[in-house]
Amino acid sequence: SDTAVTVRGRITMPETRVTVINDLQGLDEALFRVTVQNFVAGLELNDGAIAEMSSPKQLTFDLNINTSILADYFDSSTNLWRSLLLKPWEITLKAARGVSKRYRSHRLSSTIDLESFPCHVAFSEHFLASLAAASRTWSIYSFATEEAATLQKKVTGNVSTSSKSMAATAARSLITALPYAVENHSGIDAYFSLDGREDSRRICQNGCVQYFRFEPSPVEGYGGRRLYGQDASQLKLVTLFICGTRIKLSDIDAAA
Repeated sequence: SDTAVTVRGRITMPETRVTVINDLQGLDEALFRVTVQNFVAGLELNDGAIAEMSSPKQLTFDLNINTSILADYFDSSTNLWRSLLLKPWEITLKAARGVSKRYRSHRLSSTIDLESFPCHVAFSEHFLASLAAASRTWSIYSFATEEAATLQKKVTGNVSTSSKSMAATAARSLITALPYAVENHSGIDAYFSLDGREDSRRICQNGCVQYFRFEPSPVEGYGGRRLYGQDASQLKLVTLFICGTRIKLSDIDAAA
């Protein structure tokens, strides 16, 4: 059939955000986030004969994409988000395949036009330190996984998919750490609670260190939502109990 087929599509997304965290050692430490704003994409496909050409049906298209990008990095020294891109980075992409308007030819031409506005970047040494720490964490995890798999192979003689999964789990459990801790050098046993209630307090004996972590912010349904820095909806409350005295830290990140 010589009937031409034309398909048109349009996608609009007001805002999409992706956050990258370092959770290989259970640190739950944010690294950076990228926000795509005002994403608009339009595509037109044509599958039919072209009037300027005697050749059979050809597939041509016209694509237009426009968006602006924002990025932030997490400053671990202040537990706050800082701007990685000082201004929105606007990008426009145009791609097309069809009859060239500049040259007379029996062949279709493909063109790609990328327009990028200036990209203003700013960061501190803390961002580089966080990236380096994440890289070292991945190296440790990879080495531990390989060592666990090698040990499994020596014991069983082979390494199956389930064995690799068990080795990875074992390696993760070996290097897991908790980001917060209570260290007691008061000379007596102390207690602490993460919700302020005495019935949920935990003991920290004299001369010991007790590690802990906060659960993600509750949401509808199961699980929780990880929020960092100024996005956190709940303060990280820690209450210490020492000899009947209650010491409350309303926001442990701010106190640090």
